[in-house]
Amino acid sequence: MAAAYRSKAILLLALVMAACGTQPSEKALTVDALLGRIDSLNGQTVRVFGYLPRCEVLSCALYRTKADSEKMDRSMQAMRAPLDSGATDVSNSRIPPLPSLEIGHGATLAFFDTRARLVAGNYVVITGKVTNQCRSKGKPVCLDRGSDLEPAAIRKAPVPN
Repeated sequence: MAAAYRSKAILLLALVMAACGTQPSEKALTVDALLGRIDSLNGQTVRVFGYLPRCEVLSCALYRTKADSEKMDRSMQAMRAPLDSGATDVSNSRIPPLPSLEIGHGATLAFFDTRARLVAGNYVVITGKVTNQCRSKGKPVCLDRGSDLEPAAIRKAPVPN
């Protein structure tokens, strides 16, 4: 009787160890790393680490750092200021060339955006499927919630050192 329990315990332990070995252990990609490999990763599911300031209906971007996100916000405010005062020429305005990923809606808008709101203003890891539809072979980024990553999951991550 004891031998039967021991055999079952060994089998269970072997199954648990085998299952643990099949779990992905790859480290999350950085924003820069994904952008540099977007064509070769097209269609693959990956995890990406970055700073998520917020997601809105037409805009959801993942930045390398909080500082990059804040710099982009300041640039956008500077571009809007002349328009808010009635000016029509904003030709001197420039968007800084900061690496960022556009995050799509995922399976449904409400599903991802609801979860993103809970972790906005933090570093996060987003799991999703890479799509190069906006950046294939060096094309510029899409606007209006274009997608470099179709998200499936999001979680808060520790602030980098």
